[in-house]
Amino acid sequence: MNTSKLDLSNVTLLAYDEADLMLQKHDVSLQTTSLMNSIKAASCSSGCPLQVLMSGPIFDDPVRAAAQRCLHGCQVIKTYPSLSPWPVDMNQYKAEAKRQGDKHRLVQTILQSCDHTHQYVIFVRANETVRQLQKLVTKLGMPCSIARSGMRDNHWDNQMSQFCKGQTHVLITTDIMARNSHLMQKVEITINYNPPVGKPGKNGMFTTYVHRVCSSSCGHAVFNLWAGQAEKRTITAMEEHFSLEFDTLNEHEELCVAVQQVDL
Repeated sequence: MNTSKLDLSNVTLLAYDEADLMLQKHDVSLQTTSLMNSIKAASCSSGCPLQVLMSGPIFDDPVRAAAQRCLHGCQVIKTYPSLSPWPVDMNQYKAEAKRQGDKHRLVQTILQSCDHTHQYVIFVRANETVRQLQKLVTKLGMPCSIARSGMRDNHWDNQMSQFCKGQTHVLITTDIMARNSHLMQKVEITINYNPPVGKPGKNGMFTTYVHRVCSSSCGHAVFNLWAGQAEKRTITAMEEHFSLEFDTLNEHEELCVAVQQVDL
């Protein structure tokens, strides 16, 4: 653009997918402003009106402020601040484990209580937890795939291929997969083995939670497991932020019933 080799005069639509993530990065925000100014200048000379579409699961105050700076001088036609980031029929639960190690028992209950034709994704915090849960799920006789940092490309491709083809029914992953919704189109149950971590602000736990929950377009149930006061505070903070209350599952039987509701 700086050398005028790119003709912008006929550009009528500028779309930003994952705009919430892009606009939180200062350098991308500056590039966006520069691109907008160049397109508007070219549009004025050609008479072509410019429309801008920005989409993303979370548009909190910092993201909206960044968007307004980029759209300075543009007329905002319509916004949708009240849309829920997840499907209206999605059930979200919370279940307490007395200790971190007891979460294995909760995961086992969930996996054994539902039709094994379903696909599940289990989000964890650390690579070591991925390995531990892989052993657990394998002992249950369920084929599983894993995704974590440090995997070789061919190993990653093989694991994702098996899951996408339905050859495995469980994906155990860190947040490295939270934004890869195209790979998890058949997932119906999401298990947050660990609540997301981070500050409530940009790129924080609220954004991470939305991406985990919305990683599947057909997801019906989310199970948030927690142990200890720190994870309890995170669960409470998410409920307050999203103005909702996760249904509490206190007993083994309640957990089984909630899982079986997915089949209805």
